[in-house]
Amino acid sequence: MALENELYFIQNYIDLQSVRLADKLSINFKMNGYTHDKYIVPLLFIPFVENTFK
Repeated sequence: MALENELYFIQNYIDLQSVRLADKLSINFKMNGYTHDKYIVPLLFIPFVENTFK
């Protein structure tokens, strides 16, 4: 999977959680750098992101 797509998936997950937990926390997530033509295993980072909300 393209790294760019994975990062957008993570951004959408964080946006969903921020709506759900808006009264309990403030989230700041930035993406920068060159992500085109970079590939990683699909859903590699999502367990780490999910654990931050537990």
